[in-house]
Amino acid sequence: MTETTDPDFQTLALLEKQAGRTAVVKLLGNHRQNVTQTIAELEKITGNIDRDHIHMIAHRMQGSCGSLGFHRLSALFSDMDKAVMDGNHEQVIKYIQEVVHENEILADGVRQYYPEILSKPESSG
Repeated sequence: MTETTDPDFQTLALLEKQAGRTAVVKLLGNHRQNVTQTIAELEKITGNIDRDHIHMIAHRMQGSCGSLGFHRLSALFSDMDKAVMDGNHEQVIKYIQEVVHENEILADGVRQYYPEILSKPESSG
């Protein structure tokens, strides 16, 4: 079982204790693919900000990341959602960049705690 004091991975450690490592690895694999596709989608639409579309994406990802215990990433999606609803497009673009950065930090943790997830090919969407 994964032992960690890293707050981003404590929820996953509890899930692993209850459901097993295989289930967590599958869940993380699905999440990783979803975040990768979401970031690619957000990066494509920054030139033409569609308020409703970004609101839908940000709201969905806020919940998804939060449910896995990725609270910083969840908060960034929440802030992005607020910015797009306020019509602050420059701030939306800033949050997209911050999401990319935070996701890279989380990927380092995934490599540390769940290296087997990286052996699966990543979908390019």
